Amino acid sequence: MEFRHLQFLVYIGDYQVNKINKMTVTSSCQNPIDLATIEIPCENVEVDAIVKDLPVKIYMGYYDTGIWLVFSGLVKDVSWGRSIVIRCKDLMEVLRSTKIVQAFTDAEPAVIMKFMLQKAGVPDFLISRQSQPVKHNFILSNQSVIQAQRLLNKAWDLDWMFFREPEGKVVWQPVEETSRYDGGEPMLLLEYGRNILDLKPAEETAGTVTTFLLPFLRPLNVIRIRDVRYWASDMLALITKVEYIYENGAAEMRMEWKTRES
Repeated sequence: MEFRHLQFLVYIGDYQVNKINKMTVTSSCQNPIDLATIEIPCENVEVDAIVKDLPVKIYMGYYDTGIWLVFSGLVKDVSWGRSIVIRCKDLMEVLRSTKIVQAFTDAEPAVIMKFMLQKAGVPDFLISRQSQPVKHNFILSNQSVIQAQRLLNKAWDLDWMFFREPEGKVVWQPVEETSRYDGGEPMLLLEYGRNILDLKPAEETAGTVTTFLLPFLRPLNVIRIRDVRYWASDMLALITKVEYIYENGAAEMRMEWKTRES
């Protein structure tokens, strides 16, 4: 697949951004809230055109191959100076601000999560159907939905991922059940000398890799890495964090990864 001519579409409320100085979008398994920072010139932008809580959508890609929605959320901060810096959070932020006070009796975690998401007004969600033992009492005393999800994982000894797709669906599932994991099939091959710009194994089972902008890659996707400097054979890696970066007319993508067995 060839990637040549960069294409970006950024909408902030009714305003379509025409020129971008810098832009980053970050999505991570460690933080369920995706983040975006957009820096644009001040010229020809009305003061009231970009304000807090306006909806934001960011598409990235290439004229040759198409564009992908990589972020949807809300403006959370706007700074005016020599340029305009717009900081955004995705709609999982609503789950951080929604507090739950509820006692659950003889309930499974899926039932509790469904209750919380409905209370937060989330219309589209996908919860694992794995059967779990009921607990006689599970009490939430003013925790946010995000805090409560961590308590659920701890109380039932679960390692389920909690995230929101840019298209809107909130997911709480084991890695292996997610559509992103796709049965462990690698999405593509990153190869030293071909499409790897930088590779830093932090240890034998984890590290970082920088490549060209590949906006269809997301956390929990599996990739194949080939670098004879470090491994005699290809290594399968699970992406745990992605950062899409645009600056000065060029774009790249930084990823954190771990081996699937780690």
